[in-house]
Amino acid sequence: MPHPKTRNMAKPGDYIVTGALGERYVIPGNRFDRLYEADPAKPGEFRSKGTVLAVLLTEPVTFKAPWGEQQRIDAGGVLVKNGDDIYGIAEQAFAETYGRADKDGKVFVSLDQPLAQQKAQAQERGESAHIADLDRRMARKK
Repeated sequence: MPHPKTRNMAKPGDYIVTGALGERYVIPGNRFDRLYEADPAKPGEFRSKGTVLAVLLTEPVTFKAPWGEQQRIDAGGVLVKNGDDIYGIAEQAFAETYGRADKDGKVFVSLDQPLAQQKAQAQERGESAHIADLDRRMARKK
């Protein structure tokens, strides 16, 4: 049985953001400028200003999200720490939205690239944490 998405009501001044897969979520107006900036490569679109820490889920989890509702994320999705907030993102949405960043925060490969290509890029840069994560992901897909 499919699980329901979380629900959140926008208030005047909030932003309704559409993600890479058409998912929609509300960002409070007082947080949007802190989290996002105009994307110079894509006029009219925005990108995250910072980096997040992400943990791959090997089993489904349900928890209270920062917006006060229960959120369920299936295995393969990730828990993301973005500033003080921790929330979940489904596997495909995460891959379409985020990239792997080096120690300086510079994205060096998109997560929608094949795992082997991501690993080759991580190896070229000596990014051992990314290499270990990719080894786990590739072993799980076998």
